[in-house]
Amino acid sequence: MPIFTAPPMRLFSLGKCTQVVPVEVETRQVFSVAQMRARQQQMGCAEVQIPASCSVNECFHKSFRSIDGTCNNLANPIVGAAFTPFTRLLPSAYDDGINALIGATTRARPNPREVSMFLLSTRRAIGSKSNSMLMQFGQVVNGRTFPPNNRRDSMTVGDDRATIFIGLAAMHTTFLRLHNG
Repeated sequence: MPIFTAPPMRLFSLGKCTQVVPVEVETRQVFSVAQMRARQQQMGCAEVQIPASCSVNECFHKSFRSIDGTCNNLANPIVGAAFTPFTRLLPSAYDDGINALIGATTRARPNPREVSMFLLSTRRAIGSKSNSMLMQFGQVVNGRTFPPNNRRDSMTVGDDRATIFIGLAAMHTTFLRLHNG
């Protein structure tokens, strides 16, 4: 069964666990930052967490989550734990086959701005001179003409319509500063 399609977590009956000791028994190696850096320089890769033994303190793991993520999933104890590799959705693609980013050594990558401009540009002219500020102004007019029936007094800006859109909040603030001077 793939790990992403695991059945939903069930609430376990504590059964033989009459008393849960809320202290985690250390059954795995905990790496320091210096150890991680040293091992990474030696091996070229980061150290991987050893599989956890959840049966040592099963009552604890049925009741509490561990801080490093081991034994949080009793069916797959190491999934999602600290110092474990991520599951890839696609195979890795590096320029040198190991760890160089694509485009770092062999082939040039296109400029992201040029790609965006190419994909998002159009030769078709927009017929209207209206933009989103007209819509925002419509929101202000609509809110002033037809106030909401369910007024809430807990809005931070004093008017619940000002929190709908950022542009509307800016227009509302400008309007109040100009007309309440």
